[in-house]
Amino acid sequence: MAELYFARRTETLEYVQGILEQLCSLVRQQNCEMLGYLIEMAVVEASDLLREGREAGFSSEASGSQRQK
Repeated sequence: MAELYFARRTETLEYVQGILEQLCSLVRQQNCEMLGYLIEMAVVEASDLLREGREAGFSSEASGSQRQK
């Protein structure tokens, strides 16, 4: 059950990150620097959440494999 949650969360965050990157590019082309900056910060946040999720997944997998031994 938890694996499905993390898979869906990862998929959603990757999608949102991609859309944000496109939006950032669009607004920067229109010289909306502050808006571009704010969207870029949202991209960074999505990236951080993805990294944390992957690290948590690796640590839970490692602890799960240790328990099985």
